Amino acid sequence: MNREEIEDHLSSVVLGLNTNKIKLTQIKKLDKQIAENEAQLNRSLIKIPFVHKKILDDMGIIKHHVPTLLEQNKQLVTKYNKKLKEAQQLEGQIVNHLKAVIDDYSHSTGKNRETKKKLIDSYFSNYSINEKLDECDQLERWK
Repeated sequence: MNREEIEDHLSSVVLGLNTNKIKLTQIKKLDKQIAENEAQLNRSLIKIPFVHKKILDDMGIIKHHVPTLLEQNKQLVTKYNKKLKEAQQLEGQIVNHLKAVIDDYSHSTGKNRETKKKLIDSYFSNYSINEKLDECDQLERWK
């Protein structure tokens, strides 16, 4: 692979990692909202002792906010699942790009390898990818 191809892969990985970080933050927010809604729903139900079952309320009437909370939960869970699927797809793309870069790096030798390592280091100074490259170097030495 030439330098431009490696830079394309590396920039895709960095962009993907940043996008994935944003998606995970959004997923955590949705998870928190879902938990809050479920807690509010659980507070509106009456627990039957020893049976571990719940009923609506003393008179069997649904409180006015329960249908709204159920609908909100449905929408939040749908958004959550969509974001999770997007994050998983993005993760797969990141892994493919990393595999291509690491495969190319592991097959290079000498000065070419050092140049590629410096390029990779410049892209991933904020990530722990450098440890993986060092492991790859150590494995190459054992061969």
